[in-house]
Amino acid sequence: MGEILALNWNDINLLTNTIYVTKTVYFVNNTSYINTTKTRSGTRNITINQKLAEMLIDWKSKTKRKLEEFTKNTERTTNNTEYTNNNYKNMIDKKFKQILERDKDLKKIRIHDLRHSHASLLINQGEDYLVVKERLGHASITTTIDTYSHLYLTNRKHWLINLMIYFKMEKIGNSTQTKKKDKVQNLVFNTIPAAGVRTGTSLRTLDFESSASANSATPA
Repeated sequence: MGEILALNWNDINLLTNTIYVTKTVYFVNNTSYINTTKTRSGTRNITINQKLAEMLIDWKSKTKRKLEEFTKNTERTTNNTEYTNNNYKNMIDKKFKQILERDKDLKKIRIHDLRHSHASLLINQGEDYLVVKERLGHASITTTIDTYSHLYLTNRKHWLINLMIYFKMEKIGNSTQTKKKDKVQNLVFNTIPAAGVRTGTSLRTLDFESSASANSATPA
């Protein structure tokens, strides 16, 4: 939340779709202060997709008209400029809860949990630890591994499924390579128990178990 509250429009490049995280807000005795990020790795550039960039452009236009009633410098206005205590942070948390209550099927989460959801989606798309570490601003790769290793295990099962299917199709299409591919298949099958998959499991069963595990995974 501190990094979000410290952002202003000068921190967002809507031409390159990049957000520059360089500072954070913290509170002492109900007074807010802006300082550099907690760690060196916390200072980072985050790329965003085009859809989000378009939403920010629209929001910037709307907020500019409102802010011009109070200040001429709308580019440097931060989310917490006019607030001197953490009541504003509490207001954001309360508003977020109200939004979730609009739909009973929405899981009741904190704003910080959106950070974990983002990391989970990256892992599900096949991104490695380093990419996740850099986007989250973790000081150590160990933090990333300790927090999200269970999701990589699930993703590894999908990788094994695809590899097994590949070898099966290649074997059917080219029988002259059978012996060579059988040796490689044995290596893959011997690797499966290390990924938490039972030996002798059929492809269909493995696919079902992996999908069920992915669907039931809860962000850390």
